[in-house]
Amino acid sequence: VDNLPPGGINDKIRALIRLSKEQGYLTFDDINEALPDSVEVVDGGTAGMELIRYASKADHLIVVDAVRVGQPPASVVRMTGDAVPAFFRTKLSPHQVGLSDLLATLAILGESPGTVTLIGVQPDSFDMSLELSPLVAAKLETVVEMVAEELRGLGVVFDKAA
Repeated sequence: VDNLPPGGINDKIRALIRLSKEQGYLTFDDINEALPDSVEVVDGGTAGMELIRYASKADHLIVVDAVRVGQPPASVVRMTGDAVPAFFRTKLSPHQVGLSDLLATLAILGESPGTVTLIGVQPDSFDMSLELSPLVAAKLETVVEMVAEELRGLGVVFDKAA
């Protein structure tokens, strides 16, 4: 966060990171308040095929999720392009089953998103819980920065006054 110049979205990112550290999580309202209207945030949970209306013909789809990648707990990974559906074919969690089916269906319908990026964190446990473990919570800053960088790379302008 220290390497971000002051102003605009960078101040919003800093505020989100502070809030995530204080709360140990971020809500979709927290995130949506910091993003321009051109970016839609959806809680996919285990919805799977119910997400088709959001992902169909999207210019860009960024998925943020817990992922089992065989790395140490709290490792953060980024996958793009064909690596994303290939990864989700392994069906290692309820989220991955839904996303695998969703991406395959969109491809069959000819309605795949323009690009697909996955930003994931290796959990230290796949036990059901509504709380992030302290190790994973400590990576929220990294995940928020990665998503912001991904959006910047896609040309998203965060500062509505600019």
